[in-house]
Amino acid sequence: MGGNQGEHAHIVVRRKFLQSAVDSLFRRFSVEMLVVRLSISAGMMDNSVPMIRR
Repeated sequence: MGGNQGEHAHIVVRRKFLQSAVDSLFRRFSVEMLVVRLSISAGMMDNSVPMIRR
């Protein structure tokens, strides 16, 4: 019985590790998307300034 509990604890630790790895991957991806959107919107603002001045 003791071996079964050790195996269960190993599975729980592995699942938590995988969950944290997936969470950090999605967090990194969302930060990257935010940076891309900000740079695109900044580029659009730069393009609109000369149009407003005309």
